[in-house]
Parts: sequence; C-alpha cells; structure tokens
Amino acid sequence: MPKETKELQIDVNKGLGVLSYVWILCFVPLLLKRKDKFVGHHARQGLVLFIFEVILMVLGVIPLLGLLLAFVGWIIAVILALSGITNVLAGKIWRMPILGKYADKLRF
Repeated sequence: MPKETKELQIDVNKGLGVLSYVWILCFVPLLLKRKDKFVGHHARQGLVLFIFEVILMVLGVIPLLGLLLAFVGWIIAVILALSGITNVLAGKIWRMPILGKYADKLRF
C-alpha cells in the first residue's frame, strides 16, 4: 500500500482513535474498526485504560487509603488518556507505559 494511502487512512480514522481514550467510548472503535492496525492498537489500549479506571472506581470506595490510591490513579489515567489522544492526532502508534504491555496481549 502506498505511503499516501496509509496516511490518508490514518487521517480518516483519527476520530475513532481519539474515542479510544474517552472512557466507555473505547468500545465504539473496538466494534467498528478493530481490524485496522492504527485504530485497533489505540482501541485495545483504550480498553485497558477503561478497565484500569473501573478498578480505580472500586478502590475509591475503600476509605482513606483507597481514596488516596484512586486519586493518584485518576491523575495517571488522565495523563495517559491525554497522551494517547495527542499521539492519535499526531498519527503515531504509541505504547502506553505499564498498561501498554497488557493491551499488546489482547487479540480479537
């Protein structure tokens, strides 16, 4: 496939890539374009980030220590989501620190 065609596909799929990092909306690109390399990669990472955020919500129920861990975790989750969105808009395939290795293991 010519380089121009690949770049055009990435430009067209950037909107779905951005949705990958917006909480439960990560399921939209997973359902629509999971076979696309660019969108599929970001959608899998978004799914892992979503699971991490759900775990943080459960931790937030635990008094004191759970709240503190959830607060720090949410800051990390927001930074990862913003980094993911920035890389999608730049057209890059980016691997999230720590959570990215779990996303790489997902195959569907």
